[in-house]
Amino acid sequence: MQKIISKDAFKPFDPEMVEAMKLAFDAAWQSITVSGVVYLDGVADRIREALALRIIAKAQAGERNIEALRDDAIAHVMGIDGAGIFSPMTPDPAALYDPPT
Repeated sequence: MQKIISKDAFKPFDPEMVEAMKLAFDAAWQSITVSGVVYLDGVADRIREALALRIIAKAQAGERNIEALRDDAIAHVMGIDGAGIFSPMTPDPAALYDPPT
């Protein structure tokens, strides 16, 4: 089950941070797709959503480095951190929406 995070927990991003998150997202997606893997219906959308949510959560936690945002998002969705979509340790997809600690 997805955890609901209070809107009060989020702060608005300045335009520079929005651009940094966009660049991190685009770079992360490009890194994942460069292999040429073709995903089943809905999987690519799920990966893109997980990347975006992870980048937003890390930015909310104070990360400002584009490369760090990109690398963390990739590690997260690929399960390298033990909590991504492809990790056997993630039985519940809602775990993708937890903010980082």
